[in-house]
Amino acid sequence: MFVCLEPAATENSVVVKDLLADLVDRGLRFEHGILAVLDGSKALRKGVAKVFGTKALVQRCTLQKRRNVIDYLPVARRKAMNKRLAGIFANVDAEAGLRDARRLAAQLKRDHPDAAGSLLEGLEEMFTVARLGISGALRRSLTNTNCIESMISTVRVVTHRVKNWQDGDMKKRWIDRNDRSPTHLPPRPRPHPDDRPRHPRRPRHQPCSTHHLHSRSCLKSNRITIPLQQQAGRPPFSLSDLLVRHRVQSRQQGPPDTTSGGPAGSYVI
Repeated sequence: MFVCLEPAATENSVVVKDLLADLVDRGLRFEHGILAVLDGSKALRKGVAKVFGTKALVQRCTLQKRRNVIDYLPVARRKAMNKRLAGIFANVDAEAGLRDARRLAAQLKRDHPDAAGSLLEGLEEMFTVARLGISGALRRSLTNTNCIESMISTVRVVTHRVKNWQDGDMKKRWIDRNDRSPTHLPPRPRPHPDDRPRHPRRPRHQPCSTHHLHSRSCLKSNRITIPLQQQAGRPPFSLSDLLVRHRVQSRQQGPPDTTSGGPAGSYVI
């Protein structure tokens, strides 16, 4: 859930500073320290440093770092490198993970110097949560920015068709309404397969035979004129074949006379 919202065209340090200062004015306490999970944006890092100073511990997003590094590599090496980086950043020992990351950067420096430089940039802040001794599901949540990115994606989907924004307050209302909408509630539990109502399956259509054409039910349910000379020795056919033959016959000799039983040489079913 959003606790503060500041409209801006781009991410800049001035907007970030005003947003964080508003949180402090509304009662945010950070005397004992605060953890800020950020991506690689310099504006966010600068704004956090201005407002919180040395009280802020910064954790860089590991997913963003992995994407930035593998973008400098050939496609054939990206999958293996992404898996290796995930293992390094998931190390519970921060110092061991830091050594492995620097060793990997030394290996990449020869053939892919840009990838090595991207890995070394802000590397100390990749293991902040590990140094705090946090593990489990909480660590997985605090080492990336997926929680805020998923909310931003949802807002983008809901508001992408709005073309006439009246003012900044309208944008805030839309975002706040989306954040509090029932779509963020947990999904309703689905019934067990044994508890679902079972409906009888409809019988599939079976092609009718020549013998079926003479049955009383077929005589009552269909009124299709068929030439008599085509009945003997014909294989079973379906209702669609009857309709096609009826259309061809109607074009050739006009509509059948249903009052007299049809034209000569035919019978009505």
